[in-house]
Amino acid sequence: MSMKPRTSRKRSLLIGSMLILLACLTAGGVIVGNNLSDAIQQRRVIQWLSDNRGQGLYRFETEGQGDIEFKTVDDGRYRHEAAEEGVPQTEPQPPGPAWLRDFLGIDYFDDIIWVSAYPQADMRDIRPLANLPHLESLEIEQSYVSSLTPLANLKQLRCLSLIQCQITDVSPLAELTNLKYLILAYNPVNDVKPLHGLKQLQFLFLNETNVSEADYQAIQKALPDCQIQWSRAPNSP
Repeated sequence: MSMKPRTSRKRSLLIGSMLILLACLTAGGVIVGNNLSDAIQQRRVIQWLSDNRGQGLYRFETEGQGDIEFKTVDDGRYRHEAAEEGVPQTEPQPPGPAWLRDFLGIDYFDDIIWVSAYPQADMRDIRPLANLPHLESLEIEQSYVSSLTPLANLKQLRCLSLIQCQITDVSPLAELTNLKYLILAYNPVNDVKPLHGLKQLQFLFLNETNVSEADYQAIQKALPDCQIQWSRAPNSP
């Protein structure tokens, strides 16, 4: 006698039970942290980053990394990295039960909070980043990015590094009041008045920009507790 029908019924019951459990967990928010729409959007952003020579880290991957500090590289530019004394002693563990995480994917349990693009990545349109509302740190270097509008609603951003892009308008950053580190070096930006209200800023880098000395002095007066590095670009008008 063939046992195939009974095996099929067992498999159907198992799948049905898992789907019911999943529905209960999702509806109750007991284990699953992100809803379906958020998880799908985040997964799409991860794919977009991969296609554009970028990467993202989930919150659990950054826990225990210590405070952010600035370091110089060989060409004198600035990047921020995790302080060495904060390196975790144990491997960070993703949230949620492994079996359900394997079934659904990590995007249902954790948020992307750190994004970095490799230098000279062919990145122009950063609209997908608007779908990462929990983003805290973003680094893009040597790219064709010019519009910062997609960042306007990323209220949790604390660290933003945009080195040698094509940025002229910084007004979308005016409402990002949690920013502490902002690097705009080697960009053709000339008007930094929209940044005067960012009272949490601790470091602002305006090296080789089109910002005038008068505007530099004005923003230093508006942000007296902020350490500002400034210099005019050689070909500045």
